[in-house]
Amino acid sequence: MNKLANKGRFGDTKIRNIDGSPAHVNNMEASLYDRLGKSLATPIIKSMGAGTTNPSTGLKEYHGSAIGGWKKDHWPAGHPAHHSSIVEGLQDIYDSVDTILGGNLPGGTPPVISSAWDDDAADFWFGENSVAAHVFPMYGSGWFTKGDSDETRLEAQAEDLLQTGTADLARRAQRVLGPGGELEQETQFQIDDQTTGFRRNYQDLRTSTDQAISQSNLAFSGTANNLSRDNMKRMQQDYETSLERIEFGKKQQEQALLDQARKERTQLFMDYTSATGKPADSMANPFDSWLQNYEGDV
Repeated sequence: MNKLANKGRFGDTKIRNIDGSPAHVNNMEASLYDRLGKSLATPIIKSMGAGTTNPSTGLKEYHGSAIGGWKKDHWPAGHPAHHSSIVEGLQDIYDSVDTILGGNLPGGTPPVISSAWDDDAADFWFGENSVAAHVFPMYGSGWFTKGDSDETRLEAQAEDLLQTGTADLARRAQRVLGPGGELEQETQFQIDDQTTGFRRNYQDLRTSTDQAISQSNLAFSGTANNLSRDNMKRMQQDYETSLERIEFGKKQQEQALLDQARKERTQLFMDYTSATGKPADSMANPFDSWLQNYEGDV
């Protein structure tokens, strides 16, 4: 490939694939090709280059690019004469575009006509803060898309996912932990079940005690009453213990659910930071608001 490149004419020192075949191009065109990619650069190179055939290699050659430095009346053999007007008009075009864009193109005199396509010229036209960076959408300019840059859209989408995710988390937490929520309903069901059992056992004990007294003599009635009181006391203690156990279980479950919710919240924030490279800890969100209110109530 280097041997072919060395046979280029009129400033063509590189080889690039144009329309599926190797072709001679100059330094500027090679830089354009490498920075913009084949699909975008090829039509530009073809429209501005000579398009003649190199007699030594038989390959197409695209020397004499308008930006590459060919001046009027000095075109190499075979180069379209109308390209001279492009050379002379590029500075005016640049100035006009800059005016339309409100002076947002990079400052300084653009290297429109240069004897060599050096790094400074390449960076001016196609670098990070270049003419291309203000025009071509792949540089994130947002032109031709009617929208924001890819980075801005990505950040907006990441924030939307964060807000949506934390809102859903807050709704689920409220449904389970809030007043009248699933945890409270389950706890009340257990309390009601224990209370019903206690009342039933208490009534059964009173009934059996009354029957025993009615069927015994007066001397035994005092003993029966004492036994009944002892049994009722134990039943009361068991009932109170069961209620304490239910309350303890509720607090354990509540803490486990809060820990899980906080873990999900942390993952949502990590996903946001991973997508945008920006911290989200201080970002207001529905779950943090819900948690603050919940902890203030309990």
